[in-house]
Amino acid sequence: NKKPEQRIELRLAVNAGSVCETDGQQGLAHFVEHMCFNGTRNFPSNRIIDMLEEMGVRFGAELNAYTSFDQTIYMLKVPTDKEEWINRGFQVLEDWAHQVTLEDAEIDKERGVIVEEWRLGLGAEDRMQTKYIPVLLKGSKYANRLPIGKIDVIKSFPHDTLRRFYETWYRPDLMAVVVVGDIDPALAESKIREYFGRIPVTVNPEKRVEYTVPDNIEPLISVVTDEEATGYTAQIMFKQPKSSSRTFSDYRNTLMRNLYTGMLNNRLQGITQKPDAPYMFAGSGYGSFVGRSIDVYQLYVGAKENQIEKSIETVLTENERVRQFGFTASELEREKKDILALYENGAKEADKTLSGTYADEFIRNYLDQESIPGYQKEFELVKDFLPGITLEEINRLGRTWTSEMNMITLLTAQEKEGIRVPSEQQIAEIIRSVSSKKVEAYIDNVTDAPLLSTEPSPAAVTKRTENSEFGYTLLTFGNGVRIILKPTDFKNDQILISATSPGGTSLYPDNDIISAMLASTIITQSGVGNYDFTGLQKKLSGNTAKLTPYINELREGVNGSCSPKDLETMLQLNYLYFTQVRRDETAFNAYISRMRNMIKPLRANPQVIFSDTLSKIVTMNSPREISIPTEAQFDQVNLDRIMAIYKDRFSDAGDFTYIMVGNFKTDEIIPLLEKYIGGLPSTGRKETWKNVSPEFPEGKVVVDVPKNSEPQSLVAMVWNGDFKWKEKNRQGFTMLMNILSIKLRESMREEQSGVYGISFSGSPVKYPEPEYTITSTWGCNPDSITKLSQTVLDEIAKIKKNGPAVEDLNKVKETLIR
Repeated sequence: NKKPEQRIELRLAVNAGSVCETDGQQGLAHFVEHMCFNGTRNFPSNRIIDMLEEMGVRFGAELNAYTSFDQTIYMLKVPTDKEEWINRGFQVLEDWAHQVTLEDAEIDKERGVIVEEWRLGLGAEDRMQTKYIPVLLKGSKYANRLPIGKIDVIKSFPHDTLRRFYETWYRPDLMAVVVVGDIDPALAESKIREYFGRIPVTVNPEKRVEYTVPDNIEPLISVVTDEEATGYTAQIMFKQPKSSSRTFSDYRNTLMRNLYTGMLNNRLQGITQKPDAPYMFAGSGYGSFVGRSIDVYQLYVGAKENQIEKSIETVLTENERVRQFGFTASELEREKKDILALYENGAKEADKTLSGTYADEFIRNYLDQESIPGYQKEFELVKDFLPGITLEEINRLGRTWTSEMNMITLLTAQEKEGIRVPSEQQIAEIIRSVSSKKVEAYIDNVTDAPLLSTEPSPAAVTKRTENSEFGYTLLTFGNGVRIILKPTDFKNDQILISATSPGGTSLYPDNDIISAMLASTIITQSGVGNYDFTGLQKKLSGNTAKLTPYINELREGVNGSCSPKDLETMLQLNYLYFTQVRRDETAFNAYISRMRNMIKPLRANPQVIFSDTLSKIVTMNSPREISIPTEAQFDQVNLDRIMAIYKDRFSDAGDFTYIMVGNFKTDEIIPLLEKYIGGLPSTGRKETWKNVSPEFPEGKVVVDVPKNSEPQSLVAMVWNGDFKWKEKNRQGFTMLMNILSIKLRESMREEQSGVYGISFSGSPVKYPEPEYTITSTWGCNPDSITKLSQTVLDEIAKIKKNGPAVEDLNKVKETLIR
C-alpha cells in the first residue's frame, strides 16, 4: 500500500494486557510497555528513540504503544528509502517481542515517569471512576485491573516481578506482527521469517484465560458525584451476547444494528433543536464492552442542570417509542442512503487509504476475529444487503435488546448546592415507569421542497489565468469573485472548497464581539432556505455535500467538501449561505440553552480554570478574547445583531477568493461555477480587517492558580515577540521548536523522571502583525515546579548560547524532509 509512499507501518500485537496481572503485578503490563523504549538487547537505554529519530521518525506520532485490559500494541512507522532502515524497524519489533533488557536502573528511573502519568489522570473523573467501576464490572476481574495499576505497586514492586510478567506473557503464541506499506510483500515476509522465526517457543506456557463480565439478574445502578465533575451524564447499558463478524449473515446483522442506532440517534438529536430540551446531547450505540465476551447496547445523555431525571426519562421514552411502534419507512430509506454513501466513498478511496488504517484493521482481525473483506467487497455486500433489509426486521431488534436483566445504569454528576441529583432508587423508578408507559407513534415530518427556491443568474468568467508552475487556474467572475482551481489526485472521491474575505469580527465593537463570534454557528444551526437544521439533514441524506460558514477575527468565509457527484449540491449550499439564511429564534434559543448548560459545570474544573486564567493573562483580560463565556456574556448575545453581522459579512461576495482542489476537470465544472459562484451578490465593496489583537503583557509575569485538590500541578510558560516574516525564519522556527521538544523530553522525562510528557510548540503568524507565540506546558508534582521550570529556561539558554547539537539538527531535518 503506497499511502504514504516510502513508508511501512509495523505493529506488534501482544494478546496480553492488565487483566493478565496478579494482585502484586497491578500496573506492570503498562510498565513493560514503557520499558520497551528503555533498553533492549540491540538498542540499550534510549537508543531506540534516538536511532529512529535519526531516521526521521517522530516519537509519539510514529513511534508509540498502548496497553489496555486485554492487549498491548506497539506501533512504528519506518521509512523504506534504505533496506538498512527497514532492517532496523524489524529489529526493534523483534527486540520488543523477546529482548527487552529490563535493567534495574532503567526500571527505577521509569517508576517516576509512570507516577507522573498516573498523576496526570488524577481529578474528578478518576475519583468517580474509582467508585463506579466496581458496579459497572461487578463480579469481573476487570474491575480490579485498570491498566494504570496501583500506585503503591508501581513505586515498590521487585524488579524480578516485572521480568516475570514479561517472560510469562511476551511469547510467540500470543503475538502477531503486522506489516503494511510501500514494500514488496515477498521482502516483508522474508523479514518476518528472519527476525521472528528465531524467537524460541515457550515451554509449558501459562494459559491465557479469556475473562468475562458475568450476567447481572437485577439492574445495576451507580450514581457518583464530584464537586469538580464537568457535567451530568447518564449511560443506560444492556449487555448482549458477543456478536460475530465472520459470515455474510454476521455482516448483514451488523448493518441492521447500524441502521437501528443511526435512526434512533437522528430522533435523539432532533430533540436538542428544541429550546426546552432537557439535555444537551444524547445518542445510542451498539458495540464491544469491556473484554471480549460480550457486547453492549447503550443509550447516553448529557443533561442540563437540574434536568437529569427528565433527560433519562426522555431518552428511555424515545427508546420505548421505538419498541412499541418501530421506525418509519421514510427514516429507514434515509438511513440506508447515508450508509450506502459512506461505503461507496470507502470503496472509491480504497487505493488512497493510509497504511495505518489497514494495520489497525489487521490487528482487530487477530485479536477480535473481525473479518477483513476489503473496502470494495464491503461496498458490494452493502449494495446486496441493504435493499432486502425490511422495516419489520429492524423494528424487531429493539424488542430483544432491552430488559432489566443485564441492565446497567451509570450517572456521573457535579456535586453542587442547589443541584438535584436523583438517587439510585429514583433512577430505578424512572426505568420502571417508562417501561410501562404508553407513548404515541413518531411522526416523521418531511418536505419535498427544492433546496433552492430561486435559481441564481449566471455570470460569465471575465478573466482566466493559467499557472503552469503550480498547476492551477485562476478565474475571475463579473461580480469580482475569484476562484483558484487545482485538480488533484490525492483522493478519488473528494472535492474540497474554501473561501476567504478580509474583515471578520475585528470590524465590530467590543459589545458586539460575542454575537459576532457566534454568528456563523447560529446561522448553521438555523438551516438555510426552505429548511431548518433538522429538515436540511433529512434533505441531504445520502448526499456527501457539506459546507459551513465561518467568521474569525480577521476573515469570514466558508469550508466545504463533497464527492464529485454532489458538487452542485455543495455549490447550492454555498449560494444559500450568502443569499437565503434563516432567522430561527427557536434554533437560537436552543443553541444558547445548550451552551449555557455545557459551560456552567466547567467553571468548577481546575484544568478549565487554569486554561481560562492563562488566556486572560496572555491577552491582558481583553474583552475580545473569550475562552469560557460568562453568564453576562451569554446575556449579551443578540439574535438581531447576529443576523445583521452575518449579512454584513456575507451580503457582498465581491472580495471573496475561493480555492477548490480535488477530483474534477476544470473546464467541465466552469458552467456550475458561473451559475453558483458568479451568481453571488456583489456591491463592489472593498474592505480589510482592523488590528484589534490584544497586547501581550510586558516583563516577567508569574501567576499561581491554587484550585487543585489533588497532588497535581499544571504549568504553562508562554513567550511572545515580533517575527521577521521570511521563509528561512519560518523553517528555522519550526526546527527550533522540534529541537527543544527533543531536549526537554530527554531532560525532564528521561533524565529527571519528572514528567510524563512535555509540550513545547509555537507558531509565527503574519497577520495582523508578524509575531510569534511559544507555549510550553506539562503536568508534574507540585514540589517539582521550580526545578522543571528552570530546566526549560536552561535548555533555551543552551540553544541561545551554543546553538543546536549537530545530531539534534539532523534529526529534525530528517523529520521535516519526510
